[in-house]
Amino acid sequence: MEKFEHVDVLAALDAIVKQNTGYNQEQFQRDRQTITEAAASPAKDDKTLLWVSAPAGTACEKEKDLLIRENVEYGRFGGFAEGVRLDGDKALCYAVKLTGAEGGKITGNLYRLDYLEQLAHLSGAALPAAAVTITGRDGVAHRFPYKEYKENELRILRRFGPCRSFAYEPKSKATLARRLRLEQEGREQEARPADLQAHVRQLAADKVQDEAQRIACEFGRLWNPNGPDGNYMVKISEIFLNLATKDEVKQLAAALPYKSLTFAKRRDGCPGQFAFVGREENRGEIASRFILGERPEPEAKPANQKGKGEMTL
Repeated sequence: MEKFEHVDVLAALDAIVKQNTGYNQEQFQRDRQTITEAAASPAKDDKTLLWVSAPAGTACEKEKDLLIRENVEYGRFGGFAEGVRLDGDKALCYAVKLTGAEGGKITGNLYRLDYLEQLAHLSGAALPAAAVTITGRDGVAHRFPYKEYKENELRILRRFGPCRSFAYEPKSKATLARRLRLEQEGREQEARPADLQAHVRQLAADKVQDEAQRIACEFGRLWNPNGPDGNYMVKISEIFLNLATKDEVKQLAAALPYKSLTFAKRRDGCPGQFAFVGREENRGEIASRFILGERPEPEAKPANQKGKGEMTL
């Protein structure tokens, strides 16, 4: 497990968001608020959080809350699992341990986790909820046994809602505190120091290479030309384009080993950018080499070759 020590937490997470979250980056503002409030809290068990960056958004929760089962099942933190399992989305997950706040900078340690493994672990380690406390429009906290709340949820919410705050509670706070301590101690035993800047650079490189592999595999699956002038066409990921710098778009073009490659918009006005290659390319072999991890080097284009409508990089 990689551990990034003594980092500027908000700056570090922001750098990761810019490599992986192509949509809904504004959700990170909510995460910033959660982390800032946790840093200001006097409670020691507020200082450890779990954070995830997925292509479609981010989520951040206090670890103690995610050690109550209902928060894992119904909360935002687990909301990206289906995209990871079914669509192959890349969810980057970290435990965040806050260690200080000074001069407007929140410092701490990050521990890299596997998102799906962490969700599976939480489902087994988390405690069942025994009670629910809601603060309604009257500003008063109302506490209900969990079973009673679930059986009368709509009636309770009609009476006291809208809720200003909502929290599940375990049967024993001492058991929850002990479970939280064991989680933290387990990470420390497995953690190995790593360099955050190198980690972010690797995320950037992987972003380009992953998109190159995806495009090559899409080309390899096409049986017949699907683009203009008898060419093959694959749409470049909007998520990639939302995240990529101009240099990274150039790197993507260089990583795709097709002599006839061009990046262009479609002539019919269909939104987005597309990669085009000619029918002479050995698309199946190139896709196979990408899948095997060979990372084939592109063949040089003739100096005077430029595709029609090619994107200016």
